[in-house]
Amino acid sequence: MKILQIMSGKDPNGAVRYVVLLTHLLAARGHEIVVVQRPGTDLGPMNWPEGVEVVESTLQRNATEL
Repeated sequence: MKILQIMSGKDPNGAVRYVVLLTHLLAARGHEIVVVQRPGTDLGPMNWPEGVEVVESTLQRNATEL
């Protein structure tokens, strides 16, 4: 399954940690994951599993970003 996750947080808070954990679990089950995150996001010691595509976006919802 192809899954898109949009992460609006920039700092490693609970919601961001949940996205990272969920992404690891879904990738381990063979799903294709694309994560959209804001530029300059600091995950600290967390990292994305291999094969996860990370796309940066300001999440402004304008035509240029789409």
